[in-house]
Amino acid sequence: MRPFSLHPIPAYQQRQSETEDWALRVTEIAQLAQQEDESALAMGDRLVALERRYGPSSLPLVASQAGISMSCIYGRHRVARLFPPEHPVRRLPLSFSHLLVLLGVDDPVVWAQRAVESQWSVRRLRDEVDQALGQQARATGERCRECREPLGEAWVALQRAGERRVRCCSPKCGISYLRERPAVREPFG
Repeated sequence: MRPFSLHPIPAYQQRQSETEDWALRVTEIAQLAQQEDESALAMGDRLVALERRYGPSSLPLVASQAGISMSCIYGRHRVARLFPPEHPVRRLPLSFSHLLVLLGVDDPVVWAQRAVESQWSVRRLRDEVDQALGQQARATGERCRECREPLGEAWVALQRAGERRVRCCSPKCGISYLRERPAVREPFG
């Protein structure tokens, strides 16, 4: 609420003040998003160090004791392991979610550079990667992970946290594949 004033604030000053307020709030949100990405990478780096020191069984223990989901732990760990701090992809202006998509490609530096140059969103990067990998899979005769039929035009890509991406020939096979394989169990409720 504005303080009472005998002299009303001219409309143009009010609009300028609101515009400045809007710009400030958007800048703050962008900074928080960047901090979130940096935090995810820092957590991943620490998880890699923990795993090196105490072994792979330490990750579920950390998840349980810190109250963090295994999917979160595995995602951050996998990104940090594939892209250590000195990796060139870590120097590019990409979000942590972009890096998660790059886990499934053979040449992440090339894909990362394309994403930056073309200013791809995470969804666009995922779609481009899926399309390229799907064409490659059909060309090499890859078969559906569920029914073993050749991949057709309506294939789907699936990925559970902590697991590699798989392709099925149809959404129906994809659902069947997911139902028949238990998800990674979390050590806590």
